[in-house]
Amino acid sequence: MPRTVITNKDVAKLLQDAPAINNIPNIRTNDIRELQTDIPEAAKPLSLIIAPAPGSPTDPPKADDYLSRLIKYIPTEIIALFVFIHPSLPEKDPDVQTYNWILFAFCVAVTPLYLWRLQKVTKVGQLIISTVACALWIFATGGPFAYWDWYKDHQFVATVVPALYTFLIPLIQAEA
Repeated sequence: MPRTVITNKDVAKLLQDAPAINNIPNIRTNDIRELQTDIPEAAKPLSLIIAPAPGSPTDPPKADDYLSRLIKYIPTEIIALFVFIHPSLPEKDPDVQTYNWILFAFCVAVTPLYLWRLQKVTKVGQLIISTVACALWIFATGGPFAYWDWYKDHQFVATVVPALYTFLIPLIQAEA
């Protein structure tokens, strides 16, 4: 599944750019049978039913639904990177907060680069949504924020805000 979110506008553009169905030449049944020389005689009538004619259009593209957008918006690979590295930071080191902030900044900065370069996401809106999602998910795990007194006193915010964001962002269809 491609990582870029597909919207109704994308589908309309694809259908507009695709060749018109009327331009597909008519292929007679005898022409198809001549093309199917390696199929046993008994299977030829069945192959006409299940095999698409050469040049026939494929299923039209569809806009992503809520669940597909949810999966594409959350940068799970980057969040997993943070979750695996974070516990290995030396807790007794006096610079552990600095290490946490460096790891947080790296993960947030690399999110749009990773999606753009490796996953071929070109929609700026999707890159922004995913980058904010990464920051909020790291916020939910504590990360560098866990050292703040405010965070310790308001941990419910670290649960509610990322949960609401994750629930609501698929309602947005990121445009180019």
